[in-house]
Amino acid sequence: MNKTEKKIVFAIGRWMPIHLGHKNFLVKLAREYDRLIIGIGSCYENGTPRNCIPATEREKLLRKVLETEGVPASRVRIVPIRDRETFEEWIDDVVCVCRKYHVTHFCTGNKEDILSVLEEKGIDLDMEMIDPEAGSPFPFHATEIRAAIAEGRTELLDDMLPAEIREAVVKQVSKEIIAANEGRGRAFIPGRQTVDMVFLLRDPSDGNDYVLLGNRSAGKKDFPGALAVPGGRIKEFESPVNAVLRVFRLEAGIQIKLVSNAGEPADVRLPQLGNRPEKLWFTGIYASPDTRVNGTRGGGSQCFAVYTEAGREAVEPLLFSRHDMENLRFVPVKEIPGMDLAFQQKDMVTDTLRLLDINYLKDEYLAVYTPDGIPTGEKVLRGDAHKTGVWHAASHIYVCRKNAAGETEILLQRRSHSKDTYADKLDTSSAGHVEAGMGFPDTAVKELGEELGLTVSPEELAFAFDRTVDHTWDEHGKTLTDREYDRVYLLWLDVPAESLQLQKEEVSEAVWMTAKEIARRVAEGDEEICTNKDEIADLMEHLKK
Repeated sequence: MNKTEKKIVFAIGRWMPIHLGHKNFLVKLAREYDRLIIGIGSCYENGTPRNCIPATEREKLLRKVLETEGVPASRVRIVPIRDRETFEEWIDDVVCVCRKYHVTHFCTGNKEDILSVLEEKGIDLDMEMIDPEAGSPFPFHATEIRAAIAEGRTELLDDMLPAEIREAVVKQVSKEIIAANEGRGRAFIPGRQTVDMVFLLRDPSDGNDYVLLGNRSAGKKDFPGALAVPGGRIKEFESPVNAVLRVFRLEAGIQIKLVSNAGEPADVRLPQLGNRPEKLWFTGIYASPDTRVNGTRGGGSQCFAVYTEAGREAVEPLLFSRHDMENLRFVPVKEIPGMDLAFQQKDMVTDTLRLLDINYLKDEYLAVYTPDGIPTGEKVLRGDAHKTGVWHAASHIYVCRKNAAGETEILLQRRSHSKDTYADKLDTSSAGHVEAGMGFPDTAVKELGEELGLTVSPEELAFAFDRTVDHTWDEHGKTLTDREYDRVYLLWLDVPAESLQLQKEEVSEAVWMTAKEIARRVAEGDEEICTNKDEIADLMEHLKK
């Protein structure tokens, strides 16, 4: 190892998530050494109970803890390190990082996976070794935190997590942990790992929202000539956030400077636009074993997004296209539903638009109703219904069947991971708002077709009951009011759940469950089922008739 006069310490861990013990020794290292290098292990592992928090989110938690303690970001370098097939390959990566940053001290408390293996294989890292657990007053490990979250024992987190990240873990990271434990986590695919940028712009000249798209080179092996957002490969040991800023500058000509990555969204500036402050959002991981959508090189993409109101007149002169991205231009977001984009980038764009509460659909109008369920003949923009609290209507459909034991089973849909509300939760078989010019039966038929791929006639629907909903809640800092007249239908149809053609933007899976089990879980407060408990109670009473 090359030695320097400065003391540079390398701390390797998975930080899944960072706990009080981690914070204690990392802050101590940051204050005692000239520079702190933090290695995030298993950086391309996700979607399992052991690996359930993306490295991008782990970096944000680390940055938040260190920033809160006054540690300058310039003194800390965070380096993602992937898992390898053999220990020798993995330790070669670690040594490479240590040489690159002239590390003098190596810090790890992982005796089973690292220290004992180094000793067994006779590998000398030629660095002074530090045991972070020596004398630590915190006996717990991240495994216990993940278990507490998965089991719903969040009251234990107060004694385990740093206060400054507790809210982020409970509100966001816990979703990843629970999804992974239920087999619904987003996993990486082995292969080429990339980043993509969804760059959104509000143009003050016309009040419309636009997304930056270009055409992939005709010489590309995957999706030649296809519309795409700017993106590219993550270099070895490069963090995804640094990669997306580098790639976007190369692919589109727009410089984005990272100010702070200590939270979601990250704080950034646009130096070419007067150092304009903006936010950088992490939309998520996109990967699929299906080469038709994932391409032939495997891997996956981590998607980021920026939304600026700088306007096209200011931004367009900055754009330039490289050889592998041609004809860059801003496209109205309302054209996205009718477009095909490369890889899973259409999902990336629409997920980002939902995340930022940007209406990307054509101006769709809902029918306005009275509280008694009578249409007034007026209409309201779909996006304004909950903002204004106007009464509107919806059709709810429960697909039912009898099993071999004679019990009633109900088909439940699992809401998509990208949904703004109740993501990944089990819900009504199908439901939808009544649009202007439509009624309850044809809305039910339409939703069954769109969400589940079922073709039925209004005559096959059995009316069950009507009910009203009137409640207010806060979402993304906004107060919303839902005043809705709901008509509930039953559809008796025995169909294998796996044969359904699901609308992936809305539904991730469909499952059959006995009515008895649904009633029990709802009564016990099982939060996996998000359907209104009063509606479930009414449904159970109706099924007894």
